[in-house]
Amino acid sequence: MMPDRLPRPSAILWDWDNTLVDGWLAIAAGLNAAFAAHGLPQWTLEEVKGRVRHSLRETFPEMFGADWEAARDIFYTEVRARHLSVLAPMPGAEAALRAAAALAPQGVVSNKQGPLLRAEATQLGWDRFFRAQVGAGDARADKPDPAPLLMALQACGIAAGAAVWYIGDTALDMQAARAAGCTAVLLGDAGHDGGVANAAPDAAFLDGHALAAHLASLAKPPPHCRIVRLQRENPLRCAAPSCPRADVAQGRGGRQEQEGPRRGRREVPERAGRVPEPRSQEQDSRHDISREWRQAAGDHHLVR
Repeated sequence: MMPDRLPRPSAILWDWDNTLVDGWLAIAAGLNAAFAAHGLPQWTLEEVKGRVRHSLRETFPEMFGADWEAARDIFYTEVRARHLSVLAPMPGAEAALRAAAALAPQGVVSNKQGPLLRAEATQLGWDRFFRAQVGAGDARADKPDPAPLLMALQACGIAAGAAVWYIGDTALDMQAARAAGCTAVLLGDAGHDGGVANAAPDAAFLDGHALAAHLASLAKPPPHCRIVRLQRENPLRCAAPSCPRADVAQGRGGRQEQEGPRRGRREVPERAGRVPEPRSQEQDSRHDISREWRQAAGDHHLVR
């Protein structure tokens, strides 16, 4: 699906790490501290980015066996000591959040532990954007299970469906979106996770700047927005069904309703059976020029 064919969002849910923020240095430090304590090989930063997908409670028992809880404590001690100091927004992330805020309620669903997630959102001043911040351990299961997405949507007061976007950077995020019945939107090229083809999203954006531009375009009125005279009992109505100005004609702010009829204009009574004469090309041209002048003057939504 091309981005311009995405449904207009009723809610937007975000993954956190590598989607909105870069916190990999803290995650790598925590993992390598746990590895060192248990005599395991260290991972490079690129290996961490390529291997970390599932939540700790799902992966550490397999990685550390019976010692997984001790490894967990070492990991979290190291992460808490540094995660706020190394945290950085991904390119275009804040612009995308601001653009999304004009469209729909937002939430975060991450496999990062809930308290760490919420501390990072507060550190960046982004907690004001989110009605829900669901991390690992907050729901009965973590991604790719749909439970955390459904928990976030409940907090947003929105039902799951195709109009809900879940935006993430991995194939696991796309799986979670589909499991919850939402639209799967990939941010980035998933180069650390087998590429776009492996992620198989419904739509993809190169980076946060591209996503922000698309979201901002959805908040604008349609370019063909105009008010036309339709009938006596409802004289003004927007010709674009999706236009947010459609209710201007319903007695909520229409210019003619506020100002009344213009002075110097005489009403011509209608005659039964009278058929209006077609306008000439010259008259059409003058009409178009007049309309363009009104658009330039800032009164673009009223057209006669």
